[in-house]
Amino acid sequence: MTKLELHIAMRYLRSRRGSKLLSLISLIAIGGVIVGVSALIVIIGVMNGLQKDLREKILIGSPDIRILTYGEDLAMSHWDTVQQLAEKIPGVVAAAPFVHTQALIAAGHNYREAAFVMGIVPTQPNLREVTSIRRTARAGDFTFRDSRGARLGVVLGSRLANRLNIAVGADSVELMSAGAAKISPVTGTFTPIVRKYEITGIFETGMFEYDDKYVIMALPAAQDLAQLGNAVTGIEVRTVDRWQAPHVAKLLTDTLGFPYRTEDWQQQNSSLFQAIKL
Repeated sequence: MTKLELHIAMRYLRSRRGSKLLSLISLIAIGGVIVGVSALIVIIGVMNGLQKDLREKILIGSPDIRILTYGEDLAMSHWDTVQQLAEKIPGVVAAAPFVHTQALIAAGHNYREAAFVMGIVPTQPNLREVTSIRRTARAGDFTFRDSRGARLGVVLGSRLANRLNIAVGADSVELMSAGAAKISPVTGTFTPIVRKYEITGIFETGMFEYDDKYVIMALPAAQDLAQLGNAVTGIEVRTVDRWQAPHVAKLLTDTLGFPYRTEDWQQQNSSLFQAIKL
């Protein structure tokens, strides 16, 4: 600040009567600016913190990018090749197959309800995690090992587990899926795929949708339930920086070509993020 600027500032801050103290009007003006700017900073800080907290909770089970495929079956057959290609793209940290389907769930009684079934790679040494869902286990773990040592266990959301009144290691559930079920020649109706699984874990994310509706199991078990054979629903991808996901998704689309397509984390949850933005 030059002497001229300082002189002009002091001229208008001091009282015209020659007092060395600031005038009352100047004090009120300065105070108003301080209060207004402080309130704006606080509000922006609160909103940014709220958006970040909601974003992290929404994305706790969603990857930065999903690689999917076109077609009637919506299943990816040669997923291992796609995974290898995806891991070579700049900006990709980890990639893993997943299965996503729906089923009716029951716990030994007549009550049944719909649930989302997610098949992921079980927890194992040196596993590069794509999402942080494995860190939300409240009881048990994501190895999916049942009492016989097979990976045929399931991990339920805490709200769903409470509603079904089940506990880890003591109860089991039945999942009924349409999968690729065929029409029975006798009844003319679909014959559902029914499987029984032990409860090997309960997770709690703090996000209502996950805790209330999701059942997570090992990838091979989900493939069997959905009758996909060796195919999967798609590939999950984690990037170096989540905000670079759209750019990495474009690189993946250009590299893989048709019939593959990508969805970044904003497209996967577009309605929720539009509400937050509003």
